[in-house]
Amino acid sequence: MISTNDVPGGSWLGMKEREAVEAYLNQLGTEGWEIVGIDFTDATQSPNFFQALARRER
Repeated sequence: MISTNDVPGGSWLGMKEREAVEAYLNQLGTEGWEIVGIDFTDATQSPNFFQALARRER
């Protein structure tokens, strides 16, 4: 399970910039990870908050 909390950086409130989230997900993609499920429903965290399930082949 991955989430916005895994994205490096952020403001003093813990909010992540869209560009930082995108860069993090792109980095996971280059490492062979694939998002297989994603949830954006916890709006209490930030507008860019997500939780996701990722997998990669061994």
